[in-house]
Amino acid sequence: MNRDGTGNGPLYFATDPAKWITPLKEWVAHESFIQDTGDMAMVMEKIGLMVVKPDGSALIASEDSFWHCATTRDGKWIGADDRQGRIWLAKARTGDVRLLASGVMDKIPSVHPHLSFDHSGRWLVFYTGRSHESVALIDLQQIR
Repeated sequence: MNRDGTGNGPLYFATDPAKWITPLKEWVAHESFIQDTGDMAMVMEKIGLMVVKPDGSALIASEDSFWHCATTRDGKWIGADDRQGRIWLAKARTGDVRLLASGVMDKIPSVHPHLSFDHSGRWLVFYTGRSHESVALIDLQQIR
């Protein structure tokens, strides 16, 4: 949707297989708005993280099987989790991925991390079931 309320429609929508960015049937979910750019980060099931521009064009930011994602305001970093209970940090422009944590769902396997960054991009916040249901923080200033 445009700022003036016109143009309401899907940001990324490819029904024609010739337009898919992968040869597999596309399943895109768990979107995250990139505030400073107007882009969206999305998880493409079994393919990886993708960044979609307001014009609908898309690119794969990192290949792997992720579940949920969140981005920093500037879109430089994407935090993601996977179904094995690991937390990842991806550099969106290069696709470089770093494992930050594992065992997030050890004790409570139904827990979904649903990652988020704080306003400054320093802290990655997520829900965990490692020992009991709680919220965890990773200080990215210590890592990057």
